[in-house]
Amino acid sequence: MMWATILAGLETYSAEIASVTGIGVLLGWVFKPWRKSKKTDLSDETIEKIAPAQVKDGTTLTVPEFIRLRRELKADLEDELTRADETEKTRLRARITELESQIANPDAALAELQKLSKIYAPNLKGPRMIQNSLLR
Repeated sequence: MMWATILAGLETYSAEIASVTGIGVLLGWVFKPWRKSKKTDLSDETIEKIAPAQVKDGTTLTVPEFIRLRRELKADLEDELTRADETEKTRLRARITELESQIANPDAALAELQKLSKIYAPNLKGPRMIQNSLLR
């Protein structure tokens, strides 16, 4: 019985209720009284907190990291090798052979990588691109 009375009242005053609701939404959207925005703090201290970390001396890899990255790259190339056509397989096998020699003698390969990173670092973004540049 109570629900019937409420529904009858809503049906009777539906246009008025919709108008009041629409006006309320528009006023809320225009004035946004519930959203008081904070001022953005752009002091030097805040900027230092949100700034990305800067690499000071280019890419510095340790020998174990270098070997791990080489093994990951080798695994990727071996995966590509299974799907490649014959002309691509020759190139991939050459890259895999080069990676195996770098894994066998990581000190010399890492020294070459660091030398190249000093030369090409301004033009390259990230250690993965620097590493890939050794293989081309």
